[in-house]
Amino acid sequence: MNASLRGGTGAEVDRTRLLEVRDIVKRYQGVAAVDRATLNVAEGSITALIGPNGAGKTSLFNIVSGFARADSGSVRYRGRSISRLPPHRVARAGSVRTFQQPRVLRRLTVLDNLLLAGPRQPAESFWRALAPGAGRRDQELRRRALELLALVRLDDRAEAYAGVLSGGQRKLLEFAKALMAEPLLVLLDEPLAGVNPTLRELLLQRLREVQAGGGITFLVIEHDLGSVLRVSDEVAVMSEGRVIFQGSPEATRRDPAVIDAYLGSAEAIVASGTPG
Repeated sequence: MNASLRGGTGAEVDRTRLLEVRDIVKRYQGVAAVDRATLNVAEGSITALIGPNGAGKTSLFNIVSGFARADSGSVRYRGRSISRLPPHRVARAGSVRTFQQPRVLRRLTVLDNLLLAGPRQPAESFWRALAPGAGRRDQELRRRALELLALVRLDDRAEAYAGVLSGGQRKLLEFAKALMAEPLLVLLDEPLAGVNPTLRELLLQRLREVQAGGGITFLVIEHDLGSVLRVSDEVAVMSEGRVIFQGSPEATRRDPAVIDAYLGSAEAIVASGTPG
């Protein structure tokens, strides 16, 4: 674990802002996918990032998680710049992400997928495997993996190949894999897309439970507006590469810029299934 990113004194780290994104610009072939985007993610919160297709949400996720490098601007995590770190170092610092299409190892069991996602896994290094206490760490890792599979109701599929899971179950496995890494911040990219209503409600319930009890912060891209407004503490809205609004779900429903750029009409907010 990178102590320079995870550690630090109280004077160095603003704990009310776990993630700070400032004036990010990213162009592809001259077209601005992200255009001076700025947002904050408060520690311990669920922050939703919404907007129409092509607004720049996933491009911004790629920059925050190290999979793309911004042309300008800054990303600060726990008060330290991560703007130029590769994905594995961002993850090692405690910020992990999921993808729109779950990245599961289809020919490994569901349990093995989780074990490989765990921190300090004994098989990671030959010398570490020989170190004192390696067997105990292996047992602890397996216990945590089974607990997470029970959390997302996949414990009865632990020994099944991941390739036989449904699309919704793979989303649940992807969520559990992110938690297996013991992160401080989890970026979820459309976790509800293609998930049936039953599994959708389960994922939302578990998201809230983990956030409330585990001290984990979430930044979530999602097009299911009703779910977003129901579970989020704050909502950031992107349009044409910019963050045009950030505030409470209640304020989101009333903001004229949000209605104009994303929702189209005030009636759309009511139709989202959330109380006005």
